[in-house]
Amino acid sequence: MKKLSTVILAGFVTAVVFCSCASTPKAGAPKAAVKGFHAELTDWQSASTGGSVPEWVEAVLNADSEDTVRTLLKKPEGYRIWAIDNQGENLDAVKTLTDNFDIQARVASSISQNVAQDAERIQELEGATNKAEIKKQAAGVAQMVTTNLTLNGLERVTGYWTKYYMADKKGNPVAGENGKEKYHYIVVMGMEGERFNAQLDAAMKKIDENTSESEYLRKLASAVITNRKVQGAVSMYSE
Repeated sequence: MKKLSTVILAGFVTAVVFCSCASTPKAGAPKAAVKGFHAELTDWQSASTGGSVPEWVEAVLNADSEDTVRTLLKKPEGYRIWAIDNQGENLDAVKTLTDNFDIQARVASSISQNVAQDAERIQELEGATNKAEIKKQAAGVAQMVTTNLTLNGLERVTGYWTKYYMADKKGNPVAGENGKEKYHYIVVMGMEGERFNAQLDAAMKKIDENTSESEYLRKLASAVITNRKVQGAVSMYSE
């Protein structure tokens, strides 16, 4: 039987992936992946009242830590944060899609990805080297945790939109779809830390009661859940 210790990891972050990127983007502009392109903001939610893009928006776009975003949103220590985003040419349509989407499913998917990442890292720290087996065990743990996890108590914390187009070094719109103006809309969901931890504990209890799973997989799930209760992650998805 493999020995498994409880390992506390740094929070994992899954960043939004866009089509192009800025080497020195403006605050609130989405990041992307093509060197030499950058996002030019043309409008933002608080522009009409003379306000600038909030710091928490930039923190989310930079994939900063959950603690950083939580602090900027003035939420108490331990409060859990998830960011969900969408983009498109029609703001109302983007808002409707995002606000009416199955938020719990998106958050559950975020947790599943983080759990799998944690499980992989914990196995590696324990000395595992078979990459295929590591991923297989991690996938098994992610399925176990998310299947047994309820997400009661999720609440909408805030939301914000910006409007932008991708530009070249001279500031001209790039050719094709990337050069069109688009809205980028971010919604932040949250949950009280104690409630989230209680639901993780309940998920672990259900896993322990499932005798069909191997002892190692259950121990790995326990280590991951302990980590999830201590370290979080801001996870975002680009449609």
